Amino acid sequence: MKVREGQWDRGYLLILLLLACCSIVSIYAAQETAQYVENFAAKQAFWYVFGIAISILLLLLDFQQIRRLSLYFYLFGNAVLLMLVLLPDVSFAPIRNGAQSWLIVPGFGSIQPSEFMKLILIVFLSVVASRHLEKYQESSLKESWLLVGKLLLTSGIPILLVLMQPDLGTALVMIGITFVMMLVAGVHWKIISGMLAMGVLFVGSFVFTYFQFPAFFHAHLLKEYQLGRIYAWLDPYGYRNGEGYNLVSSLIAVGSGEFSGKGLQQGDVYIAEAHSDFIFPIFAEQFGFIGSSVLITLFFLLIYKITSTALKVIEPFESFLCAGVIALFSIHIFENIGMTIGVVPITGIPLPFISYGGSALITNLLAAALIYNIRLRMGDYIFKPDH
Repeated sequence: MKVREGQWDRGYLLILLLLACCSIVSIYAAQETAQYVENFAAKQAFWYVFGIAISILLLLLDFQQIRRLSLYFYLFGNAVLLMLVLLPDVSFAPIRNGAQSWLIVPGFGSIQPSEFMKLILIVFLSVVASRHLEKYQESSLKESWLLVGKLLLTSGIPILLVLMQPDLGTALVMIGITFVMMLVAGVHWKIISGMLAMGVLFVGSFVFTYFQFPAFFHAHLLKEYQLGRIYAWLDPYGYRNGEGYNLVSSLIAVGSGEFSGKGLQQGDVYIAEAHSDFIFPIFAEQFGFIGSSVLITLFFLLIYKITSTALKVIEPFESFLCAGVIALFSIHIFENIGMTIGVVPITGIPLPFISYGGSALITNLLAAALIYNIRLRMGDYIFKPDH
């Protein structure tokens, strides 16, 4: 048996470098519309440098250390970060766009604790699932229920705290991550089928309540701005002067880019807050179908790299980490690009590595560093005959 230690994966680093270039170029183009006075492109470059520096420190930790620290990070994320955000009438936790999701940190500006909590949740769910599989070798229905209970309890606390902000988009991402963890952990198919059926029933009940009990629905289930996003998604041109304005502008921008795009800084479609959640239409308008295809291919290659890592690792904890990061990136990519082309309702979910924002970018870089840490410590086992 020959063992070759993990080596520096230049292809993985190149993908991240190209995504960084796409991000800074897109944000630079977005801020040229004169709706901004700040240099967001320079700030994004700073967050990249800062995030890379923290990620390098993460590479110094082995996975036994990460497992030991996971509980402390989980408790800190819930009891401190998410709780501080919910404190009423405090200057360091302002309400923005109807949600109390930010903390003001002197010297750094605003941070969004729920972004960091996504990665903390992935790590701790991986610890919970791997410890369960170490203790229970069988995957019977009883053990599966026990594992589901552990995972739901672990994820339920931060999901509830995030919903209280309220931030439905982030909560849905956490729910998606938890469900993927259940699939990868080998939860019995009967339980998975039951959960899917309950999900369909929940959505049906949600729609039924909207039509039969509108007063209760508006008072207790969804805020007006959340309903507005759904209306704008279903009929963007009917609401183009209100909630549907950004979606209509996004559709025009993506379509006007045509095959090769208008060129850098040649975009002429105005999109509010284009440097953050609506960065993809800016990129599509200026670089067209070709540029958009290149960007989506970079995302595909990144997820392919993480998937190949998950298939090679031996330890369950590391494979769960890979699955969680794949879920994190995939949900964000599908939701963000999907909402800008009218496939799914609009939510405040950024495009990984591309949208402006220090909290999201640092979280994504740390997630990518976790995978790179696995690749560095991973050995390829090649069995050869002894003759």
